[in-house]
Amino acid sequence: MSENPITVEQIMGHRPCKEWPESRVCALVGAGKTPLEWIGLVSDALTPPDCIWVLTRPGILPQAVLDSVTERIVTRAVTNHALHCGCESVEHWAARWLNGEDRTWAAAWAAAWAAARAAARAAAWAAAWDAARDAAGAAARAAARAAAGDAAWDAAWAAERLLQVGDFRTAIKDNTED
Repeated sequence: MSENPITVEQIMGHRPCKEWPESRVCALVGAGKTPLEWIGLVSDALTPPDCIWVLTRPGILPQAVLDSVTERIVTRAVTNHALHCGCESVEHWAARWLNGEDRTWAAAWAAAWAAARAAARAAAWAAAWDAARDAAGAAARAAARAAAGDAAWDAAWAAERLLQVGDFRTAIKDNTED
């Protein structure tokens, strides 16, 4: 892989959000950063989502690197969240996806719908159970669950984004060593 630098012009050409004016991009990129140098900026100045946004813009990385990163991220998601989720059709699809037997959109879509139906049934039962209890107690429990769930979701999502930055680093290095 060539070590073409990421430039201010490239980033600004992709119209970043208003939190990323040209002055901020210039301060980070300077005369240019290789993709690995860009990843090295991940800190308080460059969040993982901002780093990933730049790396996924057309023309920044070769398609082989993007394909490798996608494979790593999807495999992790399927392994961690679908393979043992408790929904038989989703678990069956996940096993077939991981072993390469079936990576079709149709199979993924069917598994997702089965999971959604199972989740809807579980939610309906949970709502009926809560409604049968004291309304104030149910509301307090629901609020506590929602708050804990949001915090857990935020922490899990932040951890996943850091893993994704690592996936980019590995894929770039693997592609460079060829």
